[in-house]
Amino acid sequence: MLTGTYPYQVDKKGRVIIPPRFHHQLGQAFVLTRAPGRCLLALPRPRWERFVRSYGRNRTFRTFFLAAATHVPIGPGNRIMVPVALRDWAGLSPHSEVVVAGIGQAVIISSRARWEARLLQIEQDLLTALECPELRLCSACQEPEPAKADS
Repeated sequence: MLTGTYPYQVDKKGRVIIPPRFHHQLGQAFVLTRAPGRCLLALPRPRWERFVRSYGRNRTFRTFFLAAATHVPIGPGNRIMVPVALRDWAGLSPHSEVVVAGIGQAVIISSRARWEARLLQIEQDLLTALECPELRLCSACQEPEPAKADS
């Protein structure tokens, strides 16, 4: 299972570090493509092949995912070269902050600003969907709000 979130910087050549703990599951070369939300998706080749078998007949899938897909090897220093078109899609420029996050069967590579904005949106959606007062956080102190006593 690919888990964890790792902040890095894009180097001056457009390379991004892949955490060593992801290497075994991603493999020494894997597929990198664009993903919704202006981020990138990294998948091990067997997972990518299942993804294509499942959705490859869909024109939208082919246009969005297949047209951008590339096989990338992990090079020296645990880095991958992110193609210019994918860097542009994700808003990654040399020396920009990036997040590499394991999401189970795949890895997301995102600009740090987009990642943090997305997490804030997910947090709000999650709390709204759960409708659980115990999980709501006080925005001023980021501590759980005390339960209100019935009087």
